Amino acid sequence: MSGIVGKNLGRGSGIITATPVGADTVSGASIVDDAIDSEHYADVSIDAAHIASNAVTTAKINADAVTGAKIADDALGAEHYAAGSVDATALGADCVTAAKIGDNVLNSEHYAAGSIDLEHMSSESVDEDNLHISNSGSNGQFLSKQSGDAGGLTWATVTTEVASSGKFGANGDRGVFAGGHNGSTGVNTIDYITIPAPGNAVDFGNLNWSDQGGMAGVSNGSRGCFAGGYQVSVGYINFIDYITIAIPGAANATDFGDLTAAMGSSTGCSNGSRGVFGSGFRSGVDWNTLDYITIATAGNASDFGDLTTNRGDGSALANNVRGVFAGGETGNGGAVRVDTIDYITIATTGNATDFGDCAGNRQGLTAVSSDVRGVWAGGAGGGDEIKYVTIMTTGDVSDFGDLTGSGRNGMGSVSSGTRGVFGCNSAANILDYITIATTGDATDFGDSSEARGNAACSGD
Repeated sequence: MSGIVGKNLGRGSGIITATPVGADTVSGASIVDDAIDSEHYADVSIDAAHIASNAVTTAKINADAVTGAKIADDALGAEHYAAGSVDATALGADCVTAAKIGDNVLNSEHYAAGSIDLEHMSSESVDEDNLHISNSGSNGQFLSKQSGDAGGLTWATVTTEVASSGKFGANGDRGVFAGGHNGSTGVNTIDYITIPAPGNAVDFGNLNWSDQGGMAGVSNGSRGCFAGGYQVSVGYINFIDYITIAIPGAANATDFGDLTAAMGSSTGCSNGSRGVFGSGFRSGVDWNTLDYITIATAGNASDFGDLTTNRGDGSALANNVRGVFAGGETGNGGAVRVDTIDYITIATTGNATDFGDCAGNRQGLTAVSSDVRGVWAGGAGGGDEIKYVTIMTTGDVSDFGDLTGSGRNGMGSVSSGTRGVFGCNSAANILDYITIATTGDATDFGDSSEARGNAACSGD
């Protein structure tokens, strides 16, 4: 009967003992180590009721088994977890989940240094909608820190008056005065001064022609150009001469080209690249013509546009954007003085637009400027008055102060961008100066080599 279970199973106690189990029956002794894997268990076949209270003890864990004590700090990184192996159902009731994190509870102190980097940020995680910006910006503006309760950032506009040094391309520390009339005679003398250092003018050289007055001057900061004028022996001329401002005495002025027409008692201004010569007299008639040149490139002038009215003997100033023309007279002889102020955008050819008024009809006035402020002084009809405007804001002039003396008209003037120096005229060789950004009366600077009305420019 060995190896056979008896037929009368139902009649006995109902228990099968080891004694009647055959030799090939599965018993604990017959199970080799590691023979039973997870696939041999039916789902939920092992539950709490079948596990003894001390079934798994420390003594039954192999020496090389993984325990909490054997896991080094920071040993488990993201790469050690299978996708989805740690999910909400596997977390304890007191675990931190996204649903349990209140709005705005995470501050910078909760992040380890370097824990937020480009790899963990989406491409759209920081954009304009997620920045604290107090207003809506437009092209050309920049983001600026905003103080006060609002905090955050605000869109702001760059203006020429922010942290301005006053200097732009047509300014420089050297001022040059060229030609002029000393009464009935024209001269070709060129003098210069160092604008930050008051003192008398020093000889620079000569113009190409021995008799040349009533010219207009412009500069790009290194080259100065003098255009047009009147020669007693010839009449109105269209010549343009140039000098290198940094090299006095090296050579006399050099021919640059010609204006579109002969013109005297005109005026000029520059944005540091382009020079514009405006209005003037021609054969006894006043004109409103504007010509322009590229200062760095010798050649003839081209038509720019027209001023709003015909006039000559006015004065112009500029910053790196706008040129402003003021005053003058019609009729070449004082028939009618005007108080008109016009402006142009120097980089764009076209006719001038009304800017404001001079607060009095005047001609033969002179001008200096920074990149923000333009200042006119003297002139017939203006006495010793000094007036100013903000170049980028249209409107009438405001009072600045007074020159050291009256009767100053037909002067040439120069500017470093910080200091302006008003030149001499045919009645006196006096030079006055002002600080352009600060209103007040002018101070004596020194003297030019002789009394004469002249053209002037600045540079380094």
